[in-house]
Amino acid sequence: MSVIHLKPIRANRVFAGFIVLLALLIQYNTVLAQESCGMQAFIDADSQYANTQESGTVFKKSWTLRNDGRCAWPRALALVLVSGDRMSGPSRMPLASVGPGKTLEITIDLQAPQKAGQYTGVWQLEAEGVRFGPSLRVGIAVLDRPATLVNPIPPNDHFPGTADGFTAPPPEIVTQYAEVATLILPGEYGNSQVVCEEGQATGGGWSLSYNYDGARVHHSVPFNNGWSVSAFNYDDEPATLYAFVRCLKNVQSVVFSVLEMVPAVNNNLSSHVTLCPAGSILTGGGISMLPNVGMLMWSNGSSPILNGWFGGVNNLDDVPHDLVVHAVCLLDPVVTRDKIVNDIQVSPSTPFLFSPGLGTVSCPDGSLASSGGVGTGSSNFYITIPLANGEGWMNLVANESEIDLTMSVTVNCLTFP
Repeated sequence: MSVIHLKPIRANRVFAGFIVLLALLIQYNTVLAQESCGMQAFIDADSQYANTQESGTVFKKSWTLRNDGRCAWPRALALVLVSGDRMSGPSRMPLASVGPGKTLEITIDLQAPQKAGQYTGVWQLEAEGVRFGPSLRVGIAVLDRPATLVNPIPPNDHFPGTADGFTAPPPEIVTQYAEVATLILPGEYGNSQVVCEEGQATGGGWSLSYNYDGARVHHSVPFNNGWSVSAFNYDDEPATLYAFVRCLKNVQSVVFSVLEMVPAVNNNLSSHVTLCPAGSILTGGGISMLPNVGMLMWSNGSSPILNGWFGGVNNLDDVPHDLVVHAVCLLDPVVTRDKIVNDIQVSPSTPFLFSPGLGTVSCPDGSLASSGGVGTGSSNFYITIPLANGEGWMNLVANESEIDLTMSVTVNCLTFP
């Protein structure tokens, strides 16, 4: 019988090869683990703050973020300003790293700008040159000082009195339309704007030439004491767009707008209510979709139970977008508001049988219609305008679903003492 003897040098080579293979496997598994970790963050808590500020006011904003990944965040973690207004906040702020499942509280000091207007800042986490996690947004409205009231009425003692028939005119709300229609060519965007010549803007809306596959409104928002509406024409024929604004005259009240931005979840419905601050009442509002491609409006009206404006969209894309909801608010402690609703059934429309749903609603005697809105499902809202006498609201929609829908037509009614 012959015996085979391994030489020591060959055994050493086998062992060395095994060590090299083991090292490669460890390195490979490490790379896989790093790739599977990812950097994930989720908003666990979002502090409330006053979204209406006086100029120069210092305020705080806080978020609590949770590490939803499988690994600790890198040590070189920071909060960075991504876009918008810094409002004296940090452009870059170092943060402590936390492990998976742990939370991190972030607080930043901000200051409202001196100039009246609307301001929005967006921050996000960044590590190793990569931004991740949700967009952390702050939106405020800086109000004009009372000295800059629009169209103020002199005190009563400045009037000669009723003996000679001279009295202060009563509060009034009128509709002002854009002077000319905006022509929107097929496959293009169009914008229509209008401002109040007298008084203060309390709300607005639009009128579209309508076909079943016509233009679709993506933005209807306050604009420089007026209203701005943008639409995209999906049809192969030109469309026309008119914006209008409701103007409140003969009052000393202050009208201002507030906006808030929230993520619109991909492949899902998203909604948000922007509230008017305490001491003010809602008069109107609107929404913006950013970007508008892949987004459909399904609600644009006052909140059913809250003192704010409700906006809803359907994000048809595979990536998240943004929904901006605007509320127009009136600062006047003696004015009261009623919300009147009328629900109607709307049958489905088809390219061969256009069956628009028409709904109207009226304010009680003695009150003024400041704005209106509409809420339903898969519909395109072609017209949302005041009634001919201005005492109510009218909406015209096309039901783009395959079932009957309920359209809620709403109107905000203001009563002055």
